[in-house]
Amino acid sequence: MRPKIRLDALAKDLYTLRLRGIYIDWNKCAFEKLCMLKLDGLHVLHVAEFEQALVASPMLQVLEVTCSRLYGERTSAKLVALPRLKALRLIDMDAALGTIVDMLEPGDYTTELNVSSLQDVTSPLVSKEAWIQELQRVVPKMCHVTVLGINNELYALEGASFLSIITALPDLITLRLQGLPLQPKPILALEKILQSLPQINKLQMTDVCISDADTFQGVIERCAVERIELINCSVFLDGEMLRIERGTPLYKWAVESAPRVSILSE
Repeated sequence: MRPKIRLDALAKDLYTLRLRGIYIDWNKCAFEKLCMLKLDGLHVLHVAEFEQALVASPMLQVLEVTCSRLYGERTSAKLVALPRLKALRLIDMDAALGTIVDMLEPGDYTTELNVSSLQDVTSPLVSKEAWIQELQRVVPKMCHVTVLGINNELYALEGASFLSIITALPDLITLRLQGLPLQPKPILALEKILQSLPQINKLQMTDVCISDADTFQGVIERCAVERIELINCSVFLDGEMLRIERGTPLYKWAVESAPRVSILSE
């Protein structure tokens, strides 16, 4: 049993609460003014406690859950209503993704979904195929997915099953890729996604390694995305991987021929 801190004396006056690896006694808290709740790295949170946190936060506008796992069963089949919710962010989740989506009442809020490496977010006993099937079940239930992030998982671009999930998101306007090696096949798969979802207006790529600059440039020049950000990205050139920065061919191309492309560093 992990130790819990007590917030009951402060709860009613909190507007923002972020817990990272810290557990509290939700049953003793009434968050009358809480507008933003962020939970990060809670690996043994009982589903009943999570539900109580939502029920106790009637003014909640932003709910963000990152790298957390829920265990146990719900005691009620009644959906949890968050009438003031504006944004739901689910980042690098495992099976808890479906649990959260299934318990929330649909609304007008937007959803940001971030899918990380399938080896990281699933149990070793859960196959990649089973995880994809769970996403196929859960994602259509999500309300207004406007942002999709894909981290360290090349299969998300190359796998036909995952492509069917992405292309079924009518409200998607921002696509984020991080930590991916972009060879010609996934680059062309990316083009297929952008063609299938012309409403995407922002493509953000972070720590991405581009192995074929010509293929990548062609895809970018053909796509209709309004804004493309390359953050700490690299390109394979003349037998070595080089950071895309001032003085490199891809940087020069972006400056001279692709005004929609921004080369950034963090």
